[in-house]
Amino acid sequence: MLTSSPLDDYLPLTDGMSEEAREVTRVAQALIAQCLKDQGFDYDEPYLSDQAIRDGEGLSPTEWAAAYGFGFATSAGSASAAPAIEPRSPAEQQAYLEALYGPEPTDVAEDEGPVYDWTTQGCLGSAYHEATGGIDALYGDADHDLVLGEIDALADAVLIDSRVQDVDQAWSDCMADEGFADLASPAAAADRALRWWQAVAGAESEVDGTDVAGESSDDPAEPSSSEDPADREIALAVVDIECQLSVGHAATVQQVRWQHEQELVETYPRELAALRDAAGSLS
Repeated sequence: MLTSSPLDDYLPLTDGMSEEAREVTRVAQALIAQCLKDQGFDYDEPYLSDQAIRDGEGLSPTEWAAAYGFGFATSAGSASAAPAIEPRSPAEQQAYLEALYGPEPTDVAEDEGPVYDWTTQGCLGSAYHEATGGIDALYGDADHDLVLGEIDALADAVLIDSRVQDVDQAWSDCMADEGFADLASPAAAADRALRWWQAVAGAESEVDGTDVAGESSDDPAEPSSSEDPADREIALAVVDIECQLSVGHAATVQQVRWQHEQELVETYPRELAALRDAAGSLS
């Protein structure tokens, strides 16, 4: 059994489940919100406030879920981080998207994708560049395209691994037994809570019929308007974490991820060594 990420020796932050990677996401989201605010926009997405993170230090996963749910409606910063958004005109929405993602590239060949350059990626690019300490710049270096592409593909490889599908099903059965049916994975539970939060905030969710985890957007567990938003989010989050713990979900997914990483390390030793040297030169 592996005890750490095999890729840690080559490139930090590749394991999205690590606390270091989650902290980068939290920092980046706050930076994005501030960057947009500086340009006159409210960030449409919810994120955890610094106060919620500080208050939650030292709590177990179950205790954190009982206090903050998924961190949407329950976060001390959620109301100010993403308030009800007044409908934007098409021109205003285009300006918002350009501020967030940067301008659309105009000089990309038909058979090539755009080359990553954080300076052209709007608030998203500048925030993650700062939060990662510049590691993201490696994605703009063609010398590392092959191995970085393989690292990016790990997430999909883990999702379709039969061991992960089995533990997802065990988790789903546990959730159904507790009254939360039709959820395929923990990601689906978080997505359901996000849609609840968006409804409360008055933001229109741009859903095309299915969510990221394959759950129908016609939510069979849509709460009544009389329910307290924080209470219903906490109830779902607590059952989610309890079911994850009971079936060993996080441990299983982590081991599967690390085993796929180990295969990658054995397949691309020279490419990863070069990537490690390049990452080291940035620090």
